[in-house]
Amino acid sequence: MRALEYIFRFVVRSRILFDKATRGRGLQEFKHAVFTFFHSFNAMMLLNSDEKDFITPIQAAALQHFPSTFQDLLQVMDVPELSKVVVDFIECIPTHRMTRFKMLSIRFIVSNNLFRNPDARKILMRSEER
Repeated sequence: MRALEYIFRFVVRSRILFDKATRGRGLQEFKHAVFTFFHSFNAMMLLNSDEKDFITPIQAAALQHFPSTFQDLLQVMDVPELSKVVVDFIECIPTHRMTRFKMLSIRFIVSNNLFRNPDARKILMRSEER
């Protein structure tokens, strides 16, 4: 999970170079692939392992490192799109699990440039009110 930031940096820069070479062709397919990845990522966050609690450390690491991807993702996603991805990610974590890591992740989100954007802040705060 620590490599998440670097993987996204690589993916985003590859997409930007591809855009330059093809004049933006394939943007919708790229966004669909990113949203599919986050849907799978959210499904992983919903897993609950009672037998051998092997999934919890992975989920905690995901919570810790997810906000580090925002700056790169903002280069290829609109602010409302990324804000929705963030909201979906945070909301998929059950309230009774990993509270400490969830709060740390929210703290990183709030201190991130994404939260400074009024449109993003409106979407993110609406989520926290629920």
